[in-house]
Amino acid sequence: MPGNPNAVAECMEALLPALKHGLKQLKGDKREKHPRHIPHAEAALVDTWERSYKLATGGLEPSCSCCK
Repeated sequence: MPGNPNAVAECMEALLPALKHGLKQLKGDKREKHPRHIPHAEAALVDTWERSYKLATGGLEPSCSCCK
């Protein structure tokens, strides 16, 4: 946290909603879920990084020799 009291107050405003949610999850309260949450047992095995890279590059192969 910053040393300036005003900056600390601003940071706490941003942090508290996420902190409340995180603490509920740690305590075991699983009622609060993301609307598109998929249970892990039902999730498809997909490499998220690879999918993200393909979306970002339009599916193009890397052009440098170090990535081949």
